Amino acid sequence: MERFLSLIVLVCMILTTNFNQVNSQSYYDDEEEYEELTLTNREKTIMMIFGELSYGTLGLGVTAGFRYSFVSLSIGFSGFAQSIPNSIHPSIYQPFPKKGNYQEEDYPYVCVYGDAGFYYDIGKFSIFATVGYFSQSDTILAREFDTNYLYKYRVKTESGICFGGGAEYLFNPNFIFGIGYHTKKGVFLQLGYLL
Repeated sequence: MERFLSLIVLVCMILTTNFNQVNSQSYYDDEEEYEELTLTNREKTIMMIFGELSYGTLGLGVTAGFRYSFVSLSIGFSGFAQSIPNSIHPSIYQPFPKKGNYQEEDYPYVCVYGDAGFYYDIGKFSIFATVGYFSQSDTILAREFDTNYLYKYRVKTESGICFGGGAEYLFNPNFIFGIGYHTKKGVFLQLGYLL
């Protein structure tokens, strides 16, 4: 987790550094100053497609979405890189442990979520908050106390409301980089392309 956070900080520092030194003044025929492009002085409404890569308690996750003006919609899932330990399927030869002789262990399997986001632009920066709905399936295994064997037990499903928030930075006229936190995704990095 520390490596992942260090990577996020390093990527943020690299992306916020101005790679291309743009001439801050440009003169037209009437010699007016050129105004640097920001999110708030664009001539047309903001339209953006974006993708996110996340890491949290559910493992790795991916999200795709679309922003129009100050609202966005996105859909994604987490847990596709999770591994569940080998376990025994109870049978007549390997019966399920007796009640009180096992402990349940929860292994998140997959979580699907959809979010609506709301944005506030400040120059080249944008802050946002999201609210959405998730559906999650977890595999429950039973660990027998005597043998330490794992047995397949059941699948638990849950759903509910999820929240998130973060910030974005316009690092060139077409691309936006963002970082944030979501209650189901965990920490995420976002890359958006302005249409």
